[in-house]
Amino acid sequence: MSATDKETPGSDPGPAVTKRGHSHARSRSGGWREALAILGTWLLGSLVFFYAQWTSGFKRIMGNSGDTRLIVYLNEHWYLVLKAAQPWRSPPFFYPTKGVLGYTDTFFLWQLVYAPFRLLGADPFLAFQLSIVALSLLGFASFVVLVRSIFGAPLAAGLVGALVFTFANNLSQHAGSPQMFGIYFAPAIVLVALWSWRRRVSRPLVSVILALCFGALCALFLFSTYYAAWLTILSAGVVFVVAFLFGPRAMAVGCAAGLRSGWRTILGGLAGAAIGIIPFLMTYVPALDQLGGRHYGRVLSSAPSVSYLWNLTPGNIFWRHLVGVHMAPPRPAAVGFSYAVTPVLLGTVVVGAVGLVWAVARHRVRLDPMVRLTLALCCASIVLAVLPIETSAGSLWSIVWHLPGATAIRAIARVEVANDLVTALALVGLITEAIRHWERLRGSTILRTLGVAVLCVIIVEQAHTSVSTDLNRGAQDAMLASVPTPPVGCTSFFVVDSVRNSMKYYEYQTGAMVIAQRIGVPTINGYSGDTPPGWKLLYPTSPNYTAAVRGWVDTHHLAGGICRLDLGTMTWERHPAW
Repeated sequence: MSATDKETPGSDPGPAVTKRGHSHARSRSGGWREALAILGTWLLGSLVFFYAQWTSGFKRIMGNSGDTRLIVYLNEHWYLVLKAAQPWRSPPFFYPTKGVLGYTDTFFLWQLVYAPFRLLGADPFLAFQLSIVALSLLGFASFVVLVRSIFGAPLAAGLVGALVFTFANNLSQHAGSPQMFGIYFAPAIVLVALWSWRRRVSRPLVSVILALCFGALCALFLFSTYYAAWLTILSAGVVFVVAFLFGPRAMAVGCAAGLRSGWRTILGGLAGAAIGIIPFLMTYVPALDQLGGRHYGRVLSSAPSVSYLWNLTPGNIFWRHLVGVHMAPPRPAAVGFSYAVTPVLLGTVVVGAVGLVWAVARHRVRLDPMVRLTLALCCASIVLAVLPIETSAGSLWSIVWHLPGATAIRAIARVEVANDLVTALALVGLITEAIRHWERLRGSTILRTLGVAVLCVIIVEQAHTSVSTDLNRGAQDAMLASVPTPPVGCTSFFVVDSVRNSMKYYEYQTGAMVIAQRIGVPTINGYSGDTPPGWKLLYPTSPNYTAAVRGWVDTHHLAGGICRLDLGTMTWERHPAW
């Protein structure tokens, strides 16, 4: 260091400090502006996506009285577990079967938002809906930060991609399966991995701690919403394989270098996953032993045909005016056949990938890591779009079927929810590469106008008038409030309905579950992804229902404390007459 570089006591650092202060001020100012842009754009998207909730004062809840009531029940179950009010693996339905939590998703991670809302005084149904809104903000913000960190994407490009991912058409039209909103955790978990990896050399201890968190979060993601987590991991695997095919030598060299520089971080991630997977194994392994696996033939019954690629259902606000009834599901009762990624979005990714390959082949663009990643995302998006389709020649899912954990996936078309994330990332990568390499875009008004118009269409084509937002919170609260105190000595109960109505079978079951949770008495009724061996109570209006109840009661020696609740009159009967 020269004498002129040294600070002498009492000297005025002047310009250097002033410049540094201005730099920090600009950084803080830019950070606030970016945060406000993220929040403002998310708010605009959420006003459309959660329109029914905002306009009804959150009296209307996303979903129906089947899956949604089950998910509300499971979230409330964890809230009670955290208060030490009941065992965590055996919520009181399908009584007295143990370990029934392993029949479905657990929603454990949702407690990060659900439990605080409950503590603030929200009822279970309101806390559930507010949780989805809060998770959408998490997914939106983490997506923007992720693409800004990976691609160096412009803020506007990140906001477009976040809108496409967070408020995707297929998420809106399938709000009746709210478990898929677990996909909102994915960008945040990937962001933790990115932060960890980038600090593996400069701050190894911080890197290992973040890796531990990443590994644990991945395992808890699987534990919480299995479909969303497993399909996200599958999608990441497809991206990796395609990236490897685009540059096997470069990928091999990169992986070897990564092992040398980041082995501590990798071990930290594995250790975190090993710890986080413990509750998953404790919950699902006993259930798998009890229920057995799923056959491939049953999975193929949920495999869509080629027409599903453009089947957005008539509720899509943009496309219904152009193709109308041609977008109706091929089998109206099978709502699982309408998870397609919107056509302009997927078409843009296909055209962009072709253009980028052409530019690389003509040596106009160098195949650097970011270009390789963008191409991998584009190709993975296409692969994932066709992966669940069944044709006369079979389905590509037959390859996936042999992967660990694949047998637990029944509704395979839901992979497109994970593909929303991959496709949105690919879109942002393409926008960033276009801005980076095609200087003429800056001087071509036509190209810029066309690009903006396409992006606007991609955003608008996500809007969907979902018919799945039909659960009335006031009606649910009124129903629960109308349940009288059960008779003394009532140790379990089942439901009947003397007033014939249009209730569906699952409404009886989930009604019994939320009532059991409210009054603190277990029910032999239940609703989940699977049912216990020997349980035949699924259809309460069936002539065989009473015999099935009696068989279950006798088998499990429940006759001494069983009660019957008539949902039509809300009256109890102790020791019901068979």
